[in-house]
This record gives sequence, structure tokens and C-alpha cells, in this order.
Amino acid sequence: MKRGVFILLLGIGFVLLMGIILFYLLILKTGVEDTAGETVTGEITDASLTVTISITGSPFLTIIKPLNQTYFENESLRLKVNANTNDMWYNLDKGDNITFLDETLFNTSEGSHTIYVFANNSFGITTKNVTFTINNSLYNVIHENYKGANKGGSTNFSEFSFTEIQSLSGVVLENTLYGKISFNETINVTDDADLIDGETNLETNTNISSNKIELNSTALPNFNKSATLYLYNLTLNPPVRILRDGSVCPSTICTQQSYTGGTLIFNVTGFTVYSAEETPSGDVEGPGGAGGSGGGGGVTFTISLDEIIISLKQGEIKTEEMTIKNQKNTKLSFLISSDMGEFIRINEESFELEPGEEKTISIDFIAKENTVPELYLGNLFIRAGGGERKIPVTIEVESAGALFDVEVEIPEEFRIIKPGDVLSIAVSIFNIRGPDSVNVEITYQIRNFKNEILLEDKETFAVKEEKNFIRNFKIPNNAKEGKYILYATIVYEGKTASSTAQFRIGTNLIRNIIIFIFIIILIIIIIILYNTKKYLIRHLRRKKKTATPKKKESLKKLIKYIKKKT
Repeated sequence: MKRGVFILLLGIGFVLLMGIILFYLLILKTGVEDTAGETVTGEITDASLTVTISITGSPFLTIIKPLNQTYFENESLRLKVNANTNDMWYNLDKGDNITFLDETLFNTSEGSHTIYVFANNSFGITTKNVTFTINNSLYNVIHENYKGANKGGSTNFSEFSFTEIQSLSGVVLENTLYGKISFNETINVTDDADLIDGETNLETNTNISSNKIELNSTALPNFNKSATLYLYNLTLNPPVRILRDGSVCPSTICTQQSYTGGTLIFNVTGFTVYSAEETPSGDVEGPGGAGGSGGGGGVTFTISLDEIIISLKQGEIKTEEMTIKNQKNTKLSFLISSDMGEFIRINEESFELEPGEEKTISIDFIAKENTVPELYLGNLFIRAGGGERKIPVTIEVESAGALFDVEVEIPEEFRIIKPGDVLSIAVSIFNIRGPDSVNVEITYQIRNFKNEILLEDKETFAVKEEKNFIRNFKIPNNAKEGKYILYATIVYEGKTASSTAQFRIGTNLIRNIIIFIFIIILIIIIIILYNTKKYLIRHLRRKKKTATPKKKESLKKLIKYIKKKT
């Protein structure tokens, strides 16, 4: 009996322990390491149950590309949609129906065209269409050397309208044999040195070849932007250093990220000719040299910031402070740089810290008066003692004197979602210009931290003073895990207002842990009930066996007593 009671008490104690852990996760603030190694913190409200209601009906369908605009090429145009079904087809000008999944390329002729898209499920068919125009004489982007078999991730300028190429983000020029240029700033492709020839010639004015990346910034001043460069298939022995026009590139212009597997990755603030060479034996590492170990290996210092998010208006400057502490037992030399060009000004780029010493650095974030309103992404790099830390930087630039304001917020329960889930956001639009009702168009983009657009949509509202609403987006099933930015913009009378919010596509570890604990508690309760039942059965059987002899003994004594009396 003692053994059974002990097992029962042990089980009850374990259940109570699991209950305390569950209470801690649900009520108190929780920090859980997610799949990318970042700490996600939050506070759960007193709501005990979340109910999801699925409303059936015809498929959701939005045409992302093409836009109702004018295109300057008639080949390799992109049809891209967002829908919650895979049963889709389209036709051009009511021609033959062609099936596709999410996106495809198509060709057409000059003139006005209408593309019709159909999405089907068991509840019905949803139809959307968009009308666009092709004008081959409007402009020409010559980029044949980035169209062939080795184009890699090169930007297909043909799929963008004439309006879009005047403010194009995420431009990439790649030759998979030799290297890649990934621009970190928005580019007006049409704003080259010759504004009247009606063309931009990337084929003549760029060159990506063996251990060489070149861009003629005189002919292409609009492409003279900060960028991340990749040199492929190098056979140099590490450490290597970066060359600019044949000389060692200074750290104010070149910042090396890594050199592994024959691929050298580095950032530059502007363009000329870049290459690389082995660092001569015995040389002191010069500017733009080997740098840190990449990914923070051997980092022996701490930084007060994990991420920087700044909102600026044209002509505005904001300052952030960052504290760096040397945790090594020897003196360290620090070097701070950025891949965001003129957006960032660091008040002290190099300094030394004694063991245990710390220093606070001021960093200015600058949006010039002529900065194009956009979302700009980049990094700060802090190097010391053979290690490197990278701090992501998000700069949102709005127009000065915008007549509208917009705010977006992602509720806590949607900040970690899975591919294929629906992202729900709260949107508020404010009319600053006056009390009259005005139609405004709001554009939504979901971007990753490479500034690549995962999803884009637009809608128009009549706004008098203020409008608040909920907007839902279905995340594509093939979306990769990681951090994303929701970027909402309103353009009215040439003035841009914007707002951003961040979320993660991945696994909700807190929810999974809670489910796991519930399952463990359920299993423990079942085991306790089973063992309790077995204990009670054994106890009753033992009691029955011991009770029978006692009754017989009592009966014998009674008979003996009666005989004695008689």
C-alpha cells in the first residue's frame, strides 16, 4: 500500500510541476529562442481560447503583375497573382486559356491589352482582369548579357513598367560564372548621363568577368549606389584583400563580409573597377582587408543594439547611440562601417578599448531633401579581435509635408505565422489635408531583408478624416522562413506617406511547447489513473483474502463457547 501511495503522490507532484510551467508560459513574460537564434519575447493576455472561423466561398484572387500601366517591352512580361487555390488559368485578350501556378512569363504585341485571370475551387470561380499598354518606342534597357543561361538572379527589366523602373529597388546584375552586383538602394533606371537618347545601356557600361566587376559611373551615375558585390570561383589563398582601380580599397569604401569556397563577398559605397588579390605575407591588414571571421566567430565584445529601425522624412536627421564593450582581457581595435552609403554617418569609425572598457558611439541617419521615399535596408558592421557583428538597419523615408498619414500594426498572434497562413494587419489612414473626402490608393508590400518583394497588392479608399480597417494577406505556400517587413505606402499629389511592421514566417515555438506540455500532462494523468485502478484492485483482493480466515476463526470460537455453556 505504501508503494502505491508513493506512486500516486509522485504522479500528482509531476502534474503540479507541469501546471506551474504551463502557467509561467501563459501568464508571465516568456523568452524563447526561435529557429534563427533570436529571442522572441511577449506577454499573453488572459484570453484562454483562440477560435479560427473558416468562411468558405469562391477563391481569393489578386493580380500583382502586370499593373495598369505602360510597359516598354513586349517579351518576358510577368503575370503574378496571389490566390488561395492552385487551380488557375489566364488568357490574353480573351484568347486561349493557359493554366499556371502563381506566376509565369508571357509575350504580347504593341498596343493595349487585357489579361484575364481565373481561380477555381469547389465553391465557384473568381475572375480578375487588368488592362496594360505596350509601347516599344517609349524606352529601351539594353541588358542582353544578363538574359542568357548565366543570368542567375539578374533583374528582368522587361517585367517592369516605365513608371516602376524610375524607382526600382532590389536591382541585381549577375553572371553565375564570375560574380554578382546586388544594389542596396533604389535606382531610377532612366536617369543616366544621356537623358534624351531614350535608353540605358547596361551591356556596354557594366562588366562582370573573372575576378572583376566594373560599372561606368560616368555613363550610369544613377547606378553609382551602394551595393553588395560577389566574386565567384576565385583561386586566391586567404587572407585576401579588395582592390579598387588596382589599389587597395580603403575601409571607408569597401567592407569585406566573407571569403569562403572561392566566393568573396564585400560591400561598396559606389562604383568603378573592383577585383581582389592575396594579402602579401607579413603585411599588416590594410583597409578593406580580410576582416572578421563572418557570422561572429571569436567575437569578444558586446553591443547594446540588436537592430535599428528608423523613420525619416525628406531632409530629416535622427541620431541613435550604440554602446560597445570590450569583454576580452586584452586591448581591442574596433572598426565600424556601413553598407548604406550617405544614409549613415558614424561619428567615430575606429577606436581602441582597454579590457572591460566601453564606449558610446553616435550614429546619424540622414534623408536628404531629394531622397526618394522608399524602404531602405542595410547593415552596420562592427569588427574587432578577429570577430564581426552585423546589425540590421531599416530606414523608412517619407515625403516632407505629406498630406496623408498611414499606420500599420500586426497583432501579437500574427507576428509568427507559417507559409500558407493568413496574415492579418490593422490599418489606419489619416487625412491631414482637411475635412473633405478624398480617394487615396494604398500599396502593400511584404519584403524580406534582402529587399525582395514576396507579395504586393493595392486598394483605393475614400478617406474623409480617418479610416481604420483590417486587411488580410495569404502568405504563399513556398515562402521561406525568416523575418519579413510589411511596407504600406500612400502617394497623394506626389507626396508619399508610409508605415512598416515586422513579422516572422516560421514556427511558433511557444504554441508548440504549450501543446507538448498538454500532451505530457494528459499522458501522466492516464498513467496515474491506470496505476490507481490497479492499486485499488490489488488492495480489495488482498482484503478479501484476509477477511475469510478471520470469519472462520470467529465461527469456531462461537461454537466452542456454546458447547462449553451447554
